[in-house]
Amino acid sequence: MNATTYIVDHWTGTDTEWDNLVFKSPSPHLLQSSSYARAKERSGSKIIFLKWVDKHENIIAIGTAIIRKKIGLQIAFFPRGPIFLEPLIKILVKNVYTALRSFCKSSGIIWAKVAPTILLEEATWYDNTINSANVLYVGSRNIHARTSVVQLSSGVDSVLKSFESRLRYSIRKSDMEGVVISQGANAKNIDAYCLLAGKTSERGGFSIKDQTFYSQFLGDEFNQFSRLYVLFKDDVPLAAAIVLTDGGMATYLWGASARAPKKFSPGAVLHWEIIKKLIDENVKTYDLQGIPLYPNEKDKNWGVYLFKRGFKGQEKTYVPETDIFSSSIISFILTVILGKRKKKDLPLINQA
Repeated sequence: MNATTYIVDHWTGTDTEWDNLVFKSPSPHLLQSSSYARAKERSGSKIIFLKWVDKHENIIAIGTAIIRKKIGLQIAFFPRGPIFLEPLIKILVKNVYTALRSFCKSSGIIWAKVAPTILLEEATWYDNTINSANVLYVGSRNIHARTSVVQLSSGVDSVLKSFESRLRYSIRKSDMEGVVISQGANAKNIDAYCLLAGKTSERGGFSIKDQTFYSQFLGDEFNQFSRLYVLFKDDVPLAAAIVLTDGGMATYLWGASARAPKKFSPGAVLHWEIIKKLIDENVKTYDLQGIPLYPNEKDKNWGVYLFKRGFKGQEKTYVPETDIFSSSIISFILTVILGKRKKKDLPLINQA
């Protein structure tokens, strides 16, 4: 098998056919589903669907990419992709990346950023392999390089018992009088989400999208893929979450909250109510996403980590984001322009 074995081409099949490949793959992820791609399209993103085929026209990998522009240059970002359809081995990854580089060069894409669903513990060889494919390893820059996946198949009582005691205490001791969990992308819920997102961004010092973006991303009120949940207490919004659900999987995407009143834990109550709804729908896993790659008390997201850790999900560490440039010259120029980025050491396998 050599570097010219695979060819990258545009996908011409249906969304249903695409999702059949995604969800039957060894490492499916909702951020590579057609529903997520269509939600991004609704909210203004340009999306391309790609397939990698071998000389026998067998599909080896697939990936949806969000096309962006940075400093006037066209970039393709693959969130949790590409998805590999074959058993994961070194030469497979190397050839997929090499083929992607050739595709970028012929398509005017100067920079591809991939963040695949490759678990670090299953690919300790990843670093050396992508170096041999002549791509740039960024390291720990991807904020979703580590995540926590809660298993829901054991039922409501067992799931609750599996939580850390402090989280169970927060849920049980919260004053539930006047509490309503509203689901759907109606005007009231979107207004509430944007209000809470504004407060959260002020506390955290980060930017958020505008109301039009969230309305378009969520689609109509009855959309079952990108769902909006809002927790109201006495008609005051206190917490909200946007959750993706499909194929027996659920992924927490974005969230926001207000300062909690006494004897009430909005985040704990909201996510517990979401989990109960997901269990009723026979959803098997709930991916909380976004926990620190190097968790310690000095991390700015330490509080978020403690909160998500309370759900006792299975912590997964993915290989970090990788940059693939269409030429070595462009790679050198962009590295100089953007500043030399130092690769951090990856965490130890099975590190708590």
